[in-house]
Amino acid sequence: MTPAGEKFLRDTKAKELRHLRVLARALGLTMKDLRALVPSHPEAPPKPPRGFAALSPTHRARLAARGGAAAVHRHRFTSEEARAAWQIRDQKKVTKPSS
Repeated sequence: MTPAGEKFLRDTKAKELRHLRVLARALGLTMKDLRALVPSHPEAPPKPPRGFAALSPTHRARLAARGGAAAVHRHRFTSEEARAAWQIRDQKKVTKPSS
């Protein structure tokens, strides 16, 4: 954590502590009693589902039924196609103006 982040965290904790002291005084409680009442780590709100979990069951089933069909039909370069692609790349390198 950066020094600025650490300072922010310390300042935030100090502010929270001051608010707790004011609250304890207003309720006529000691800090120890108040800490017993307030959970130290409030429960975080649940995160929304991501990826496949966010899809509806029917959409998920439709995708699963395809069974990776896209991966089966991918293009595989032949050695001639690859050689031609490298030649094009090399030509672009040569004609590129140097700065």
